[in-house]
Amino acid sequence: MAPGAWTVSVASLFAVAVTGCTGEVAPTHAEIEAFLGIMLPAEMQGFAANAERGINTLIRARFLLPETQAEAFVRALIGQPLVPGHDPGIAAAGHGLPDWPEALPPGAAGAQRDDWPRGRTYRLLSVPAGPGWRRLYLIAFTV
Repeated sequence: MAPGAWTVSVASLFAVAVTGCTGEVAPTHAEIEAFLGIMLPAEMQGFAANAERGINTLIRARFLLPETQAEAFVRALIGQPLVPGHDPGIAAAGHGLPDWPEALPPGAAGAQRDDWPRGRTYRLLSVPAGPGWRRLYLIAFTV
């Protein structure tokens, strides 16, 4: 076996174990709402989502909301104010969705909440998206 081949093989197996074996799928609104435990806002625009299911579940979603509805969604899901300049891991967890940030965008604010009784973690990033609008990036996963 070539030097380093074992390391690559172990890393590959770990990646499969963590992400599961089913790959990415497009979850329905109802599936996302059931996973989050709250309703998605009816005012959403530009909605896109994907999910990885296997041993664990990871859901990514991004959408636009008017500022007041974005604030209400943050309160309902996170339960605390977003922290300006804080990326709760959104940039590192994104792929497969258009317009997903690779780094913290200007004016961004984020937070996360662990829901231990349900075995879930929610991470949210809010970014200015024009006058009166916010683009929300959400990841939710099992822990």
